[in-house]
Amino acid sequence: MKKKYQKPDVDIVEELTKKLFIANKNLENEKKQKNEIISNISHDLRAPLTTIRSSVDYLNQSYDTISSDELKNTLNIMDGRLSVLETLVNDLFYLISINSKRGHFKYESINLTPLIEEYYYTLLSDDSYCNRNLSLDCDSDAILTVNADVKRILRVLDNLTTNAKKYSHDNDSITIGIKDGLLTPLCEDNEVLVYVKDTGIGIAKNYIDKIFERSYTVSRARTPDSSSGSGLGLAIVKEIITKHNGRVWCESIPKKGSTFYFTLKKAAASDPSDKR
Repeated sequence: MKKKYQKPDVDIVEELTKKLFIANKNLENEKKQKNEIISNISHDLRAPLTTIRSSVDYLNQSYDTISSDELKNTLNIMDGRLSVLETLVNDLFYLISINSKRGHFKYESINLTPLIEEYYYTLLSDDSYCNRNLSLDCDSDAILTVNADVKRILRVLDNLTTNAKKYSHDNDSITIGIKDGLLTPLCEDNEVLVYVKDTGIGIAKNYIDKIFERSYTVSRARTPDSSSGSGLGLAIVKEIITKHNGRVWCESIPKKGSTFYFTLKKAAASDPSDKR
């Protein structure tokens, strides 16, 4: 018996076509982002390697005539460039490992309040922050319990405070804060809000949505010293907070400063005596 021809459902065809178009577009964007990452990494690796190569060539050509001051200066330059390479390689490895099997997260129920306080006091004893006005916005009695990987959250705080220091000047302020979602309109009631605020050079509005991208280098948005850091710090922050089912964003005004926020979901109520 001859099968009867059925006219295809136009709506279904249009829906499938739309989904296929979106899928192809996403693949194109992923390919473009990967190419940009490779291009940026190649550029960031080339600059310090070129300096190191030039320094080595200079030492080889002048080893019998170079003065002690010149030698010390050249070695200092090489040391600085090697530090840049180490940071870049370490951040790349960290970013990749987050999504690998060996980069699994170890979640535990903690009261986030004392963790933030302890971190703040470690900054006070850090000489590299001695020219910044540090402050803490925190209710010490608040019990804000979350399920989190402590080491990863500390890495987030490190990256955000390092950025705040890097993109601010002597006597500028850096504030670390933590809020219950019930007490701020910036997040939901079932969230805890943490922020790092600085009064530094800020970021232009058209860059805000891009700074957390893996293929984007934050130094494009603000560049007091593009020779330091890997430019991957904020991408790492986003990956870690995303793994915690949280959100991360930034508000900034050029020449007035930036505030970086992230949220974590509240965990079930715990014993009030459990401070960590």
